[in-house]
Amino acid sequence: MRAGEAGNGFAVVASGVKKLANQTAQATEDIAQQVRDIQEAVERTGRPLEAVIMNPRSDPQAYAVQARSLIVDHKVAAIFGCWTSASRKEVLPVVEELNGLLFYPSQYEGEEESPNIFYTGATPQQQAIPAVDYLLAKGRKRFFLLGTDTVYPRTTNAILRAYLAAQGIEGELPAIAGPEMAGHLAAWSYLHEIDSPENKAFIAAWRNFCGAPNVVTDDPMEATWIGFHLWKAAVARARSLHVDEVRDALGGLRVRAPSGFEVVMDKRNHHLHKPAVIGRITEDARIVPEWISKGLVAPEPWSPWLVRVPAPYRTRPNEITEIALAS
Repeated sequence: MRAGEAGNGFAVVASGVKKLANQTAQATEDIAQQVRDIQEAVERTGRPLEAVIMNPRSDPQAYAVQARSLIVDHKVAAIFGCWTSASRKEVLPVVEELNGLLFYPSQYEGEEESPNIFYTGATPQQQAIPAVDYLLAKGRKRFFLLGTDTVYPRTTNAILRAYLAAQGIEGELPAIAGPEMAGHLAAWSYLHEIDSPENKAFIAAWRNFCGAPNVVTDDPMEATWIGFHLWKAAVARARSLHVDEVRDALGGLRVRAPSGFEVVMDKRNHHLHKPAVIGRITEDARIVPEWISKGLVAPEPWSPWLVRVPAPYRTRPNEITEIALAS
């Protein structure tokens, strides 16, 4: 989206990534609803708010092209979008070169920081490792690490193999068919079934916007909502839409999320301190909370369970060559 003058708005980058892209599409629609809520804060800067929505259609290279267009041609002040790590990594050098802001709402593998990106999704420290700890506490000793041959599962599974090895357990990586889902567990930072006043209001607003009484919310939608409200609060604090001033205002900001927790944006690494939630899938396809962390989990984007190639020998940024056990 953009405001009435150059450099004074924000953008939405939609995506059609695989089946999970339905969640991103929902999150993008959620953005349209939130525009009205954010308008009041932005109007204090004296400029109206306008949405600029683009769809890279799951092409990582298109993300870079469209991000450049959003910043250069449309003069947006912030971009909310990307889904896969491949798409984010294409946009990262663009926002750093042009001093743009990207709010990234998806859970991801970590191993990255940028002054121009604010990460509102969970890192492995906030999602995968709490899931393993929960199962270990239940006496589980056998783990299967599955994933596609892409950045997020490769890195997350490397972290988990090292973490499990440190607990005296080996992780296996077989190829298996999809099982029946009832009774299985899912690890997120937010679930539709969380019972909090904030979540009830969040769900009601979404259903009212959709005009459908049974639509559900999910973790990436909440992360997008958080990013928007953090940006809104930063604009109000800075009384400006200028990227440098908004970025400075974002550090340490808190917002009461639909999860019921007051989440915090880390001043140093631009990742969100947020809860961890374990849910159990029911026979009617709901995911009900089974365990919720007592407080916020620090993001720790640079995993202590990985060994990185020294800078002079890297073939790509933050290259990982082997698994490290805890010292």
